[in-house]
Amino acid sequence: MGVLWTKPGVQFAQIAPGGFRILAALDAVARAAPFDLVITCGTDGHPPTDPHTLGKAYDVRTHDLTEDQKTALVRDVLLALQTDATDAPVETSGGLATKTFFGWIEHPGELTEHCHVQVRKGITFP
Repeated sequence: MGVLWTKPGVQFAQIAPGGFRILAALDAVARAAPFDLVITCGTDGHPPTDPHTLGKAYDVRTHDLTEDQKTALVRDVLLALQTDATDAPVETSGGLATKTFFGWIEHPGELTEHCHVQVRKGITFP
């Protein structure tokens, strides 16, 4: 059973309803995984209108996971974010998306590689 952690210094100055849903999905996936997940970015370090700053996006470290674990992480988080059975994640723009959420691996192969999950642009949740 894994645990959801935050990297020291990660901030959560504002958490939108969609952000709470993402955090719940990350926690559920971590609890079912054989490894821990580490949130590396919350509301810190982005411009004022960025989804991170608005509490609608979070990053999770992936550079220490296998390729299969990375794929499963994105898939499992998006599955946990489904609103109902008709909202299955679909491949889009290099990641997976439900009607409301989007997730993908950013900076693959780099030390800063991470899974980014956010409320989709143009969507208001709930």
